[in-house]
Amino acid sequence: MYKFYWTNSEEDFRLWDEFLSSTKRGHYSQLSHWLKSYSNYGFMIDLLIVKNDKGELIGGAGMVISKILFFKFCSCACGPIIKEGHEEIFNEVVEKIKAQAKKYRPICSSINFPILAQENKNIAPFCINTELDKATINGSYKGNMVKSVTSINGFREVKIDYSSEVSPEEALFKQFSNNTKRNVKKALKNNLSLHFAKTEDEINEAYKLIELNGKNRGYSVRSWEDFKETLINMIKSGSCIIPVCKHNDELKGALIVFHTGKRFTYISGGTLREETDLKVGHFLHFQMLKISIEKRYNFYDISVGGSLGVTRFKEGFGGRHVKFIGERYWIHNKPLFWFYNKLLPSLKRHKKFISKILKFLK
Repeated sequence: MYKFYWTNSEEDFRLWDEFLSSTKRGHYSQLSHWLKSYSNYGFMIDLLIVKNDKGELIGGAGMVISKILFFKFCSCACGPIIKEGHEEIFNEVVEKIKAQAKKYRPICSSINFPILAQENKNIAPFCINTELDKATINGSYKGNMVKSVTSINGFREVKIDYSSEVSPEEALFKQFSNNTKRNVKKALKNNLSLHFAKTEDEINEAYKLIELNGKNRGYSVRSWEDFKETLINMIKSGSCIIPVCKHNDELKGALIVFHTGKRFTYISGGTLREETDLKVGHFLHFQMLKISIEKRYNFYDISVGGSLGVTRFKEGFGGRHVKFIGERYWIHNKPLFWFYNKLLPSLKRHKKFISKILKFLK
C-alpha cells in the first residue's frame, strides 16, 4: 500500500532533498532549492511524495508551473525519481503528475523521463530501469516545448575506472585527449590552489566571475540578485559546492557544482581571461575528478550543453553524452498551443527581456 500526496511543506521539501542525496537516482533539477528558485519569475511549484506502508519515502516528483505572457505550462524536469526496486509505482506516479498538471489548466505539460536511451552499465544505477508504457504516454508528443524551465537530456559522463591495474587517476589520464593531458600537466605546475567559497562574500565574488564569463562569451546567466538566495541555501544544505582556483591569493576561476545523487554535476563556471593562460579550467575540473575518486563515485558529470568549443573542452576529459529517451509533452489547449508555437522563435530572441517582465509582474 502506497501513500501519494502533493505538498509544499518545508518538512516534506527537507525529506525530499535527503532522499535525492541518498539515492543514485537523485537529480539536481529536482532539488527543492532549485525548484523554488523559479519563484523569482512568479512561477509556482508542487511536490509529489510517495511513501510505502512503513512511512519511508520511496519516490516522487517536483513540478514547476510556469507562465510566459498568457501561456501557462507544467513541467517535471528529470523526474520522477523512484528508489531502486520500486519501479512498480512508475506508471501510477506518471498518472499522478499528468492529473495534477491538468488542474492548473496549462496549454501543455511535459515530463523529461530519466530513462536511458541506450544501455550503459556505469550510468544505469542513476536512472529508472523501466520502459514507457503505451497507455502512460498516450496522446503525448516527443520534444522539448516548455522553454521556461531548464530541462537536461542526460549526463556528460567522465567515467572513473576502479577495476584497472593502474590507479583511477592514472586510468583517467589515459582517457584524456593529448591536448587535455598537456593542459592538465601545465596547470599542475602553475602554483594554483583549490579553495571552496562558503561565506556570502566569497560566493558573491565567485559568482561575479561567472557572470563576467557569460557576458564576455555572449550567453546569459541568472543575475546575482536572482540567484544568491538559492545558491547560498544550497551550499548551506550541502547540495552544492563552489570550488574556486587562486593564484598568488587572487581569484582566477570558479565552478558551480551540484552534489546530489551520489555524484558531482558541474553546471556553470568562469575563469579570468588573461595574457598568461594558467589553464584554470583544466585545473578545477581535474580537482573535481580527484574528489570524485576520493568518494568512489562512478563518474563526474561534466554537464550537457554549451558551445562547440565548450563541448570539445569537456570531451577532452573523456566526457561523452549519455542521453535520456527524450522529453514528452501533452497539449491541453490546442488553439493557444498553436499560437505559442508560432510565437516561440520571437520568445527565444527576447528571453532576457521577458524574464525581467516576469520578475516585475510576479
